[in-house]
Amino acid sequence: MPATIIPDLSIVLTFLRLGQGWSQADLGETSGISPNLINEYERGRKRLSRERLERLIAYLGLPPEVIDATLANLAANRAAARAPRDSPDAPAETARRVEAFAIRFGAAMTGFVRATLRELTVEGEALHARERAGLLWDRLKRHTATERRSLVQKGRKYRTWALCERIAAESIRKAPNHPKEALELAELALLIAERLPGERTWSLRLQGYAWAHLSNARRVCNDLPGAEEAMVRARKLWEAGEPGDPGLLNRAWLAWIEAVLRRDQRRFPEALKRIAEALALDSGELKGQILLSRSAIYQILGNPEGSAAALSEAEPLIDPRREPRLAFGTRFNHLVDLCQLGKLEEVALRLIDVRGFAERLGEDLDMTRV
Repeated sequence: MPATIIPDLSIVLTFLRLGQGWSQADLGETSGISPNLINEYERGRKRLSRERLERLIAYLGLPPEVIDATLANLAANRAAARAPRDSPDAPAETARRVEAFAIRFGAAMTGFVRATLRELTVEGEALHARERAGLLWDRLKRHTATERRSLVQKGRKYRTWALCERIAAESIRKAPNHPKEALELAELALLIAERLPGERTWSLRLQGYAWAHLSNARRVCNDLPGAEEAMVRARKLWEAGEPGDPGLLNRAWLAWIEAVLRRDQRRFPEALKRIAEALALDSGELKGQILLSRSAIYQILGNPEGSAAALSEAEPLIDPRREPRLAFGTRFNHLVDLCQLGKLEEVALRLIDVRGFAERLGEDLDMTRV
């Protein structure tokens, strides 16, 4: 599901409410508005007009002018983060602008609220950067691999962290069935990371991210020595760039990619250690797939109990509408584990559901398997 872009007035309401130390329930009780409606305003699910916002912040004891000052701060932060610069200096610029805003409003700005505003603005900037990256990728994918590299080398607008992230994700998507395309895309992501303008440490962090995806692409191309070399470089660059990391990338990717590499190298204890690290680092988007990797390792080790536990946790995290085949495979493998564990009553209960998945997929082989 695409991320919802929260309207600026909604961000302003959240920030100013928190700045005064009020909960949604506090504001609802004072203003006579349902806390649920205030929550809808702040999440952007209900339209919040300027007039309504002014009335709400009046209950907080704040004048209308505060709205304009906050909006100006948000706009300045976004302008600092947008292309063509898309610079890693943008997080530092955001911090400077937040502090300037703090000085202007003095005691109303607690440390917590400073952090809140910074988080809101960084998240908003990240959404805009990723939207732009989607548009840039739509242009790039129409070209050949050679043309793509040329465009990145010549065009500054293509040298952004978000486009690097997007192309790396495309490499992961291509890896199972189109390994050569996955390799080309990972190399393109690395080219972008190496040419990222701005602060050196953020560029190093992004290069580490790209090298990890290159490691994965080499692995699926059956180049395990090359994959190992890439992973060593990924770790070194990722750690070197940590001081400049604004927290835009999912930190779980490196650990998960390394776990899968260690699995293919049959270094299973290390693979399971990296799986645990990835789960601890993940922000939520990768958890289902990381658990599937854990299950696969346990299956290789002949541990159906461990595999079944991982699959049971993964099942609700795999969306059958978006990933029907992955959802079917997860449930089918869970059935196999349960059979090996002798839990035949549970198998019988689950079999109807799994057959339903197979029928919807419409593949004869799937129907034969169940």
